[in-house]
Amino acid sequence: MKLSSSDESHVNEAMANTDDGAGLSFREYVQYCMDRDIQNAVKNKRSRYPKLTDQELEWKVRFEKLSDWPNGWYLRGIARRLATGSLDEFGQFMLMHVRQSVLNHATDDDEFTSIWPLLCALAIGDQTAIDQYVAISTFPLEEGNPDTQLIYNCVHCLLRSSMKELKSHLKGQATKKRPAWLAGIVVCLDGIAANNPEQVAAGLEQHLDGFKKSSKVDPLEKIISLEAHGLLRLAERIDPDLVARFDTSRKLPWDQEFHDWSLSHQPALKTSDFAKCPKPLAEAFVKLKRPSCIEETP
Repeated sequence: MKLSSSDESHVNEAMANTDDGAGLSFREYVQYCMDRDIQNAVKNKRSRYPKLTDQELEWKVRFEKLSDWPNGWYLRGIARRLATGSLDEFGQFMLMHVRQSVLNHATDDDEFTSIWPLLCALAIGDQTAIDQYVAISTFPLEEGNPDTQLIYNCVHCLLRSSMKELKSHLKGQATKKRPAWLAGIVVCLDGIAANNPEQVAAGLEQHLDGFKKSSKVDPLEKIISLEAHGLLRLAERIDPDLVARFDTSRKLPWDQEFHDWSLSHQPALKTSDFAKCPKPLAEAFVKLKRPSCIEETP
């Protein structure tokens, strides 16, 4: 995959950063998290979680380290995808990113309003996570940034088979001024609602053309748009013909190799992938089930 000199520099810098761990494989990074000295963190949390046993409290802290919320797994995955070329490992890193996002949502009255990890879940075909997102997410979303609020509600309408409501959200939105990478997503969603393959393709192209100027903070996040891959898979769910006009041989920030790989592969996690991680923590990510120590609130 041909990278610009700037992108290549960012990837090399990430791979050399031992603190963030992009130079480590999946199992190596898990073991790195298990080897970290967490005793001070455990002591600091003891008064907040008096009901937890010492072991449960240690597991809670280790879960937080292993989750690396909000986007540690995502950034490492992008760096390693571009440095090593391993798509199987890339899928695992993205799976961890998606699942930690779900698992770190509190089960009390907090709203769950994240849209970008959901598009990532669609991109990698993690149906278990997609179902969980739909089950626990606030819907409809009625506040926040108007553009992301619109995208969030439209994606959820499609996943919830609410086409009439989708068209209601999109009504009058087409001419609004917004950044190209966001405008393209809205055009694509509008194309899905209108059953228009040309508009779906045009929206994806507009999004990808403007992606380098997105509001994402870390430059690694601007190299590959998993948002575009998630949108394509979302449109494909509604009708495979909707994506027929999009050129999947397009260059970055579209990842053609990942697209081709994902046609016949789906990432998966096994407890054996988690080295010496305590089984309840490993199973949290493998089965997407929150262990009791995580459920405990202050």
